[in-house]
Amino acid sequence: MTIAELTLIPIGGESSSCSKYVAGALDALVDFPSLEYRLNPMGTVLEGPMDDILAAIKAMRETVFDKGVPRVYMVIKIDERRDKDNHMDEKLASVADKRQNDHYIE
Repeated sequence: MTIAELTLIPIGGESSSCSKYVAGALDALVDFPSLEYRLNPMGTVLEGPMDDILAAIKAMRETVFDKGVPRVYMVIKIDERRDKDNHMDEKLASVADKRQNDHYIE
């Protein structure tokens, strides 16, 4: 199982706001039912098979270009484990279990 985080940054669009581009990129994920995703303030976390994640990243990028943006900067972080299943909820729970005060983690 693979977990990745993608940050898409449109460059040269009509404003400095990114929300409409992020919304469009998230709409592209409907074509990838094998993936779980979670939006956060700085990007989108994707969980699933590596090939599907890479295809989804390409599709998400295309939605930004399709809105007329001439340039897209992307930050991609990937955690691929082959020794055991790797799930985002389990990673959060593991940290919470190790903390005395876990009120920062939902």
